[in-house]
Amino acid sequence: MKEILPHIYMGTIPAEKSTQNDVNIYMIHQGEQTLFIDCGYDTTSSLAFFEHVFETFHLQPEKTALLLTHYHIDHVGMVWWFRQKGAAIYMSAPEYEDARTGLTRIRTDIGYTCGFHDAEISIIGQRVFDPRDYRPFFHDVKVLSPGDVLAIGPYRLQAMALPGHTPGQLGLYEAAHGILFCGDHIIRRLAPVILTETRDQHFLHIYEDALQQVADLHLHWLFPAHNDAICGEADIRKAIEDIRISYRHLCGTAQLVLKASRHPLTAYEITCKIYHRTRTELRPVLGLRQYLMAQKVLTCLEALYDEGKLHRDTDRHGALIYWQ
Repeated sequence: MKEILPHIYMGTIPAEKSTQNDVNIYMIHQGEQTLFIDCGYDTTSSLAFFEHVFETFHLQPEKTALLLTHYHIDHVGMVWWFRQKGAAIYMSAPEYEDARTGLTRIRTDIGYTCGFHDAEISIIGQRVFDPRDYRPFFHDVKVLSPGDVLAIGPYRLQAMALPGHTPGQLGLYEAAHGILFCGDHIIRRLAPVILTETRDQHFLHIYEDALQQVADLHLHWLFPAHNDAICGEADIRKAIEDIRISYRHLCGTAQLVLKASRHPLTAYEITCKIYHRTRTELRPVLGLRQYLMAQKVLTCLEALYDEGKLHRDTDRHGALIYWQ
């Protein structure tokens, strides 16, 4: 790991599969105290990474803590290993609860809400969400709430709610140094998926408000879980604005698709039209990218419905359908 600020280190665990992303791992270390932020996938690369870090820095497991920003598999994969070591595990209450049922919900409820058929949900389950990737950690998690503080060396890290990508995502904000560890809340050159699960969750508006709260902090450093760290208030504001523009552009695209349609459409049907393919043509390549796009489209459709720009109903399969 490389020291990027005094006592703050960053390393990247490379992806092992096409359905994975490289994951940034952050470590705050001074004296005998150590705090990790997220722990990557449960892979041989992750295991080798953490074994090397513990050996290199002579870390003491009983004085080591791990914050999980949210429950997604690229952030919690190595929890089992940290638990075996005896490290303290921190997580928000909503994310801890979602971790118990998250995989099942992602593969079923959300899929049906978006308008995926049974065969497509099965494909997603096989190609994207493998239950073997999750190891249970339903005990010995310390709940961290917004406003709680973790102190290490010169840093007082305050837990900050960052809803949007997931409802209960937590970041760590260090006011004196203008630092925010933000998980998947803000990523350079990428609009994070907002995990809308069903109707009336208002997540795009919640996310946009949370983005503004970050912009109002006037940060010097933003440390995301993927892609590069972002340095300087101007670049941080640009990254935030790029995300806003991306989602509002997708809202406009969804409206154009619905305007041209003679009948109501589901989020996945709109996704197929965005890719200029029928669902039959898209099925052979159906995977994470298409699934996440359908999630983003659903989020936009719900926001447009909230704003009175679309009509909404439920079809006989339980999918949400929209029209202008």
